[in-house]
Amino acid sequence: GQSKDYQGLKLRLGEGACGKVAQTGEALLVHDYSSWEGRSRHFEDEPANNVLAVPVKRGDRLLGAIWVDDANLERAFGDGDLRMATLLANQAAIAIENAQTVEATRKRAAELTALREISLQLSRSLDPETVLDTIASSAVTLVGASDAHIFLYDLEQDRFTFGSGAWAPGEAREPYTRVRKNGLTATVARLGEPVVINQARTHPLFKDETDQDRIMEAIAGFPLKRGDKTLGVFNVAFLEPHTFDENELRVLTLLADQAAMAIDNARLYQETERRLRESQTLGEVSRLINSTLEPEQIFQTVVEKLASAFSYPMASIYTMKEDGLHLGAQVGYDPEKSLSFMSLNQGVLGRVARTGNPEFIPDVSADPDFIAVADGVVSEIAVPICRDHEVLGVVNVESVAASPLTDADLPLLTSLAHQVSVAIQNARLYQEAQRELAERKRAEEEYRSVVEHSLQGLVIIQDERIVFANQAMADMAGYSVQELLSLAPDQVTALVHPEDQGLVWGRLRDRLGGQEVPPHYEYRAVRKDGGVIWVEMFANPVEYRGRPAVQAALLDITERVWAQEALRESEERYRTLFEDSRDAAYITTREGQFVSVNESFLSLFGVTREDLAGLRAGDLYDQAEDRAAFQKEIEEKGSVREYEARLRRKDGTIMDALCSATVWRDQEGAILGYRGFIHDITQRKRAEEELQRSYLNLRETLEGTVSALAALAEARDPYTAGHQQRVASLACAIAEEMGLSDNCVQAIRMAGLVHDIGKIHVPAEILSKPTNLTDIEMQLIRTHPQTAYDILRTVRFNWPVADIVLQHHERMDGSGYPNNLAGESILLEARILAVADVVEAMASNRPYRPAHAIEKALAEISDNAGILYDPHVAEACLTLFRDKGLDLRSLQSST
Repeated sequence: GQSKDYQGLKLRLGEGACGKVAQTGEALLVHDYSSWEGRSRHFEDEPANNVLAVPVKRGDRLLGAIWVDDANLERAFGDGDLRMATLLANQAAIAIENAQTVEATRKRAAELTALREISLQLSRSLDPETVLDTIASSAVTLVGASDAHIFLYDLEQDRFTFGSGAWAPGEAREPYTRVRKNGLTATVARLGEPVVINQARTHPLFKDETDQDRIMEAIAGFPLKRGDKTLGVFNVAFLEPHTFDENELRVLTLLADQAAMAIDNARLYQETERRLRESQTLGEVSRLINSTLEPEQIFQTVVEKLASAFSYPMASIYTMKEDGLHLGAQVGYDPEKSLSFMSLNQGVLGRVARTGNPEFIPDVSADPDFIAVADGVVSEIAVPICRDHEVLGVVNVESVAASPLTDADLPLLTSLAHQVSVAIQNARLYQEAQRELAERKRAEEEYRSVVEHSLQGLVIIQDERIVFANQAMADMAGYSVQELLSLAPDQVTALVHPEDQGLVWGRLRDRLGGQEVPPHYEYRAVRKDGGVIWVEMFANPVEYRGRPAVQAALLDITERVWAQEALRESEERYRTLFEDSRDAAYITTREGQFVSVNESFLSLFGVTREDLAGLRAGDLYDQAEDRAAFQKEIEEKGSVREYEARLRRKDGTIMDALCSATVWRDQEGAILGYRGFIHDITQRKRAEEELQRSYLNLRETLEGTVSALAALAEARDPYTAGHQQRVASLACAIAEEMGLSDNCVQAIRMAGLVHDIGKIHVPAEILSKPTNLTDIEMQLIRTHPQTAYDILRTVRFNWPVADIVLQHHERMDGSGYPNNLAGESILLEARILAVADVVEAMASNRPYRPAHAIEKALAEISDNAGILYDPHVAEACLTLFRDKGLDLRSLQSST
């Protein structure tokens, strides 16, 4: 009589009349269900009824409840109705129990079938995915669950991986791959025991769950264990209210054991297979190491094996060099993005190379040193390649999220790193052996070359015969090498001068007898042609071809012996020269102590040999610093010649002297002192001073004569009075600006003072004519340089004064007079005098015109520089006036 079909409706314990009866186990009478406070929300739309509800029980076990309602509110259910309903409930309990027994038998058969199928799969397949899928789907079928999920657990990494999932028909959805840190799955793995939750919505493990679609009504989690080790977690959930019974828990526990067995078998198989692959890979690498000494080939094989046999997406090997890590081989990287070099301060690899410790980085995003070369990398393992505590390089693998790395990868990489270290070490040893072999071969060739081309004669004597000799030895003795090797013992003996044979051969026998004899001595040798030479020999005992012998190195010292004899004779001659020299001769130490002096030294300084003991060389100098200056110069140059110094005799008188000396050295080149001679030039100096005074007097006389000549010329031309003086002063200033020598300046001054002296042959009326000159008059004027030359050439100046005066009107382009000279053919002094003459003449009054402004005169020089006037002279003149402020009036006042 209800408005809806409630078939399949599920009620919680305590919900509605049936839920209340199921909760209490007692019958219930409700007169008006619509106003009853315990009514269920599912029946809110039903009309008001009287309700009778009785439990369906079998013994103490509740099997269900019977609901009876009546829409006639005027009649209420009574005790009779209650007894009738109870009888019906008892009959229903018997029927339900029988049905449950049949269903239990059916379920038990299904369980056994499912377990048998799972067992068969475990025996037939080592693929865990198939077995886990069967277990998950069997759980959903056997207990009628909404879904079942299996997660694999890595205890060392504390990480879960989704293994399998199954759903009831019509309820499939996305698998629950996310494991909450404090959720059911993590709790089961941590406790290692099942966790059963019949009221999931209110349970603390689900209080943080925000996804309402994922909240279950009931859920149970079972640890997948083998021994004490948890391999995963098996979760079974109901979306509708449900209470797990013992049978369900038993079945699910059996399935969990089967899942654990499947995972463990798969892991054991995978581990066995991995170890087999590792063993095969290590064997292949080992065989390769034994078959090649090329490390690059081994590197490439290793990274390729890591990629093919172990599915590492990216692998690389870097080798250590002085500046850092260099890429040896790689696989899985983009060549354009890969790093061919990394410093030791760069990246995870640099850190591993620095510390020498392997590193496993499960999350590279958390490592600040990680360098991303490829996309999607989540984990990395870097293992140092070490040999005898030395880091030779780094083996590196990187992985993406689909195949993350684990600690289990470390042993393989460590073993491979060890083998790579063997390869690198073998290559190093081979290269070192090759270098040593090449070095030994080169050394042998060099030794052979040294022996064959040695300037020393090398010989080995054994059993009184020559068993080895080089070419230098043969040349020294006048034989061929083969002739020396074929000499009989008496002929070998005859190679030594008869007077020296006792010394040489006696010591040779003593040396072979084990006695201590000097290894170095000199003797005379006899050549094949009978000539006698002096040789210096260094001998020592050796083992030659397994038997005792004497090895000797000989050097022809004939010239040295002769030179030593000549040196002795030279020293005797030097001693004679030293003693008999008229100049003072001496030998002193660096400190000035006298080692030896001759008689002339004693006489010159008025001292006796007894005085020398307390006398030092510095005491003989008038000024102490002169001795220091003498030492500095002689030690820098090795000798001094005619070094002028003022010296003091014993009586205090001062003399001028010339000192010539050389340094006196020992065999190592260290300075011991000085050897030298002293020549008294006091009288010569006085004569030179007198001669200088005479020269100065003569020069003053000459200058006076020149000044008189200049005055004579200017007396006939009052308009040019002082012109020669001013020209001379300006020309000297230009010469000094050009940096010319004092001697050149003096020549210019002399020439300037008399450059117009030739005008004394020009009539005075022409010189002072106020109008323009005629051609004939101009010709007369132009004769004055030649006239001056004729006058001055007879005067003995120290400079070419006559030639300078003759050329002072010549011009650079050849337009001057009297000889039309041009360019460098004009004396430099004349070119300077020409510029000074033009400037002074234009800036001074003349009979035929007043003085021009100085700027007009300078413009004339500037405009014609390089044409009429020397450009360097013109530049110096313009600098004086324009840059340095020279005033022509100052020259006038100075004259």
